[in-house]
Amino acid sequence: MAETVSLPYLEALKGKFVRVYKGGPESREGRLVEVRSDYIVLQTEENHLVYYAIEHLKIVVENAKRALNLCPINDKGFVYPETFIGALEALQDSCIQVNGGGPTSKVGRVIDVKEEFLVLSTEREGLVLFPISHIKSVIVVEFACRELPPQDLYEGIDSLNGILSRLIHNWVSVSAGGPERVEGILIEVAEEYIVVVHNEELFYVTTEHIQFVALSVRIEETCCESSSSSSSCESSSSSSSCESSSSSSSDESSGRGQRRVRSNQFKQLWLENLIKASSQNNK
Repeated sequence: MAETVSLPYLEALKGKFVRVYKGGPESREGRLVEVRSDYIVLQTEENHLVYYAIEHLKIVVENAKRALNLCPINDKGFVYPETFIGALEALQDSCIQVNGGGPTSKVGRVIDVKEEFLVLSTEREGLVLFPISHIKSVIVVEFACRELPPQDLYEGIDSLNGILSRLIHNWVSVSAGGPERVEGILIEVAEEYIVVVHNEELFYVTTEHIQFVALSVRIEETCCESSSSSSSCESSSSSSSCESSSSSSSDESSGRGQRRVRSNQFKQLWLENLIKASSQNNK
């Protein structure tokens, strides 16, 4: 097991200005506001709270000369749980950034937190599953509305393999870190690996190396827009084609807006299909 920073050392730095990690996408500077059994909380100069899992910490740098004048975080009545997974559960329905940057970083709203995985709802990739063991840090972008009850979509499932088994025959995007990312149909979930098929290739991904699983739905774009544009081009003169080319930028922007609307509809459809599949598997 990799060595981590000792808790007594972190306790001595509480309230001081520090930099977590020397550099890289996970590195942040700020005041160390809390130290718990397996995570720390940093308040940055942008007044964001960053939760770091101690398991992944390598270096913490103190700057004794740096003075801090940070505004207090608006977390009245908020209590930091003792464990990292407890902190994630307390952030349910909050908007967060999982991991500080790079290809495994995602921003979205916390939908559910289980013993082995976190479910994030993102704008671009739909639902994303993060194994708890691969979450290095969490940055709070927006606290939850505490009046909203949590939405439990995975009742009775606490393991990553358990939820993946319910997603067999669905399109997924699996990241094993860096360029190791595959997309395709999930066809098998074994104890130590999963199998994803794409075209003529079978991808075997070791479960312990999965950084995240994006549960996006592949939808072919309708040809209504393209067919209507092609028919208008055939019937139009050269002058009208010039006019259509000049307005292509506005058409592209409206097309992106329509795709975003369809993306939200597909996300809702996927959720409904997941719930149906879950009930069928329970039976």
